[in-house]
Amino acid sequence: MADPAYSRGALFAKLLPDMWDRAERLGAWSVNFNKAEISRSLVEDAHSRGYKVLAYTVNSNTDILRMIDYGVDGLFSDYPDRVVELRAGPGK
Repeated sequence: MADPAYSRGALFAKLLPDMWDRAERLGAWSVNFNKAEISRSLVEDAHSRGYKVLAYTVNSNTDILRMIDYGVDGLFSDYPDRVVELRAGPGK
């Protein structure tokens, strides 16, 4: 039995027809997707279902800014300093 003290995330390498059912069965707090699979509509759909959206592996400035624009809740990156800098905006 999964420990309810820990949040779980459903990790998907690609979009699946039953991904929401899988996330629900897992009791997931988040759904985690490869950045190539993420769109604004996917983020909106996940949020409407009560999930946080995390994107992996987001390294380029262009991809970081796109994920921020789409409204993801978190990023996995090999360059967290880039994420912090780009989230802060110009001159901050």
